[in-house]
Amino acid sequence: MALKDIDLKYSGGKLKTGKALTTGGPLTVNVPNSSANLPLGRAGALSTGINIVSSFAGGEDNGSGTDTTGRLNLYSYQRAQNGSYGETIRHFLMRSDAKAMIAWYGPKAGYNETTEEPDESQGWSPWWWIGAHWEANDNASIHGHGSIEVPDLTGALQTRLEVPFIDQTNPPAPGQPIGVATTNIRTNLADFTVRASTGVLRIGAGNTYNKDILLSVSSDRDPAGERWKLRANTDTETGSGNTGTNFEIRRHADNGNVLGTALSIERATGNVALGESAVSSPARLLISPPTNKHGVSVIPLASQGNNSAFSAVTTATTDRVLDLRVSGDGSARVVVYTDGKHEWGDGTNPRDTNLYRSGADTLATDDSFTVGGVFRAATMQGSTNSGGSLTLRSTSNATKGAINIGASQWNDGTNVLLLGNTTAVPGSNPTGGGYLYAESGALKWRSPGGTVTTIAPA
Repeated sequence: MALKDIDLKYSGGKLKTGKALTTGGPLTVNVPNSSANLPLGRAGALSTGINIVSSFAGGEDNGSGTDTTGRLNLYSYQRAQNGSYGETIRHFLMRSDAKAMIAWYGPKAGYNETTEEPDESQGWSPWWWIGAHWEANDNASIHGHGSIEVPDLTGALQTRLEVPFIDQTNPPAPGQPIGVATTNIRTNLADFTVRASTGVLRIGAGNTYNKDILLSVSSDRDPAGERWKLRANTDTETGSGNTGTNFEIRRHADNGNVLGTALSIERATGNVALGESAVSSPARLLISPPTNKHGVSVIPLASQGNNSAFSAVTTATTDRVLDLRVSGDGSARVVVYTDGKHEWGDGTNPRDTNLYRSGADTLATDDSFTVGGVFRAATMQGSTNSGGSLTLRSTSNATKGAINIGASQWNDGTNVLLLGNTTAVPGSNPTGGGYLYAESGALKWRSPGGTVTTIAPA
């Protein structure tokens, strides 16, 4: 080699060259006396590369120490988009399964608690990796992602966070562009925690975009894996009244298609709807059950004791605790008030029938009461008023019938009282018993034999 090809000189206290510098071993920079035998990684690793050495000779950064930290300073003035300007470190993946990682090593045996020096008795191992690779270690699949890796309990490095730069479910063919419209950032063997003391988990976008949290049976971006979706929807915000951007929980079929909205909450009112795609009722809770399903079913696992399946606390005895209507009704058909009063109507007109507690041990109605079966009462009174009366009528029809009193009978049409088991009609001889009747202003008794006796003369 001609001497004129060598551009290496000492100037200004520095060794300088304007040519490429090649070394067959490691290039070590800034070697202090205390830096002998610094670790280079795992035992047996080749001593190649650039070693920028530092030591603790300068002490702590406490205002009195000096800086003895070795560092690589890289300076950039240019931005990069499609070109390569602004790149200060480049990693070239020279094989399909090669990895280009930045590694942080620590001593396997930890540190001396007193001196804080590393215990190198068991060597060094990687504690944290960050980098990228193309093909999986087993050469069986394309990964195409950048990742952060930390060791598991066996010491094996595991990817914990990956950011793909390709569509991993459909990798590009050789020669095709590398890139992806939306990257699927994934964790692996990892929890994800946001410390609420200083931050929140935020999904932000304008009102024209849904804000979703998706629960899927697939870690890929496969729509068929979608099962549940928590959504702040795109219902229009009006700028007043806190309307719009309402909350939904959507359910999906086995193929990922939307089955419907299981729950929705209106932001302006807090109204909740179950089984509806939108909250459209003034009720705080709206339930829309499917065909042949109860709206609400309460099935306790054990006796509830003094508790109940339904409990309501109101502010007044006249507050409604139950309001029942048929779709389209303008008025409730059944209303139950806090004091227990029930009212019934036809759904169109004001309710016209009621049943309520009118006093201690007394149930009353202001309207008529009809019993289709047996009506039983130990005592019957017509009124609680002085001089009140009790009226018994066989029917509300103009043609009257009979009022049966045990084995006797009062004929409401002819005003005849039949006593005993008789089949006779007034004017004939009774066969099973006699009867009282009025005739010409007198009260008379006809015996079973037909004998007539005047009890009260006219």
